[in-house]
Amino acid sequence: MKSSTIVLLVIALAVGIGAAAIVQQSQFPNEAVVESGLTFYLNGIEWQNGTTIDWGKVHKASSYFVEFNVTNTGTDNYTLSLITYPPVGWSQTWIENGTLLNAGSSLKGNLILTVASTASDGNYNWDMMVDAVVT
Repeated sequence: MKSSTIVLLVIALAVGIGAAAIVQQSQFPNEAVVESGLTFYLNGIEWQNGTTIDWGKVHKASSYFVEFNVTNTGTDNYTLSLITYPPVGWSQTWIENGTLLNAGSSLKGNLILTVASTASDGNYNWDMMVDAVVT
């Protein structure tokens, strides 16, 4: 037998043994929670993540305000940005958008909803998030 044939047989045998050695692979999902120390308040009441902000009955071409404050009891500084997806033609803004919130500090500001003049009658739902980036 030629040496090149022997080398190929040895490589094939090594690959086969290596493949046979993998008997089982298991997947273990992981999860971790990091507490930021940020607490949000809506009209002075602590706001829980996922709680709906109920604007009640609103009118076309009108603006509405709710007090929306943030306290940072953590040790990191954060830049806060509002991310919102209101209905087309509506706007939702936060006076403190883009503000740096230092550790041990609070921000007081208003969340402002402006209803489009072209809004149709009906019930509206949309999402809003506050993105907190450590700075």
